[in-house]
Amino acid sequence: MGEPKTSEILGPPWKGLAIIGSILVAQTFTDIGWEGPWNDVSFTQGFIGLIGGVLLYLSWFRWQFKINGLIPTLERWKNPEKGLKILFTFSIMMIVFTWLVGEPFSEYFPRPSGMILGLISLLMLLQACYVWLVIRGPLKNEEE
Repeated sequence: MGEPKTSEILGPPWKGLAIIGSILVAQTFTDIGWEGPWNDVSFTQGFIGLIGGVLLYLSWFRWQFKINGLIPTLERWKNPEKGLKILFTFSIMMIVFTWLVGEPFSEYFPRPSGMILGLISLLMLLQACYVWLVIRGPLKNEEE
């Protein structure tokens, strides 16, 4: 067994996914768009933003865990207690930001912006709830 290869240390490529995902999500915050096959500019922007969100998630997963995959199971986390606090705090901040974009500042953002941000923030909160249930709540393994 030799030393690990650089590709094994760095994991799969993630930067390209992050750049493309950022561009696709950013376009939801503009008024630039086309009607697409469903003849609705805001729906097309939202659809493209969702694709960008998926690409951002995949790039984050590859960067964080150094593997290809989709599900961040707890055995992959280095410090679940600390990660839970960060994830919960950030998800609450995202929910507040989503409300700001969707309500008081909605005239400054295209319609799908609040929907995209709401989906992201609620998925983050769902992940935080799952982690809490497993490390502190009723799903905690009592053998430890």
